Amino acid sequence: MRTMIIRTTAAIAFVLLAAAPAEPQTRYDAEAIRLNNRGVALMGQQFTERAAESFAAACKKDPKLAQAAINEGIALMAQQKLDEAKKALQAALALQPGNAQACAERHRYRRRARGTRDRNGSAGSTRRGE
Repeated sequence: MRTMIIRTTAAIAFVLLAAAPAEPQTRYDAEAIRLNNRGVALMGQQFTERAAESFAAACKKDPKLAQAAINEGIALMAQQKLDEAKKALQAALALQPGNAQACAERHRYRRRARGTRDRNGSAGSTRRGE
């Protein structure tokens, strides 16, 4: 009986520890979240310029909101504003270095930036060997 109580107590403790967040939950500004959500809706409607403005406003309202910076980078890449997109993605990675989406978008940015340089290069071709 005593062993069963100890096992049950240990199981409950394990569940409670596993459910606890690894780091304290960050509270973001409600207006910044609204602006970010508005930008997502605008992106869905292909209004990338207005979306980028909304994401930038969200970043300004709450500089800790990394998702707004990631979204701003995506919107700026869609507009071919690669230098500005790079800055937004770097800001997101500075806030959350391990953010998988920010890392993936940075990789996408790098591929696009290389392609832009290749098309504008002196050879004038994007194919290898030419």
